[in-house]
Amino acid sequence: EGSPFFAGPDVYSNFANNISFAGASGDVSIYSSTGTRDDVGVTYTVWNARSTSTEKAGIVGFDLHPTSYILPVRHASSDQKPSIEQSFNIVKIEDFIYNDGTALQPDALPAPVVNYNYIGNAGRIVGYVLMGVVIVLAL
Repeated sequence: EGSPFFAGPDVYSNFANNISFAGASGDVSIYSSTGTRDDVGVTYTVWNARSTSTEKAGIVGFDLHPTSYILPVRHASSDQKPSIEQSFNIVKIEDFIYNDGTALQPDALPAPVVNYNYIGNAGRIVGYVLMGVVIVLAL
């Protein structure tokens, strides 16, 4: 009670109930129930890195172009209590340009074919050597 130091529950209650400020990434506030950041104040930006030619042969530069902003929006509940339900407003700035120079999304890559039962030559050699050692020791 008379300690000059904070106890864990005191630190948490001060953190969760009293934090709200304008930060570098948007308004910062904390959910008192979970202690996590409320993401409504955060703006997400999708950037498009596009290659550019340079004066030097064999060197490629990149320019960054913001293509859209994603703004989280919280919906007020009917009883005026904070609601966890939210949606996102997407503000498009310009088209996302793919490597082929078009805004058309390329086809998805086919799923890789993987044989999970395959044992390579190195694994086979190690296995045969260990098998030989076991057989010799069993005699």
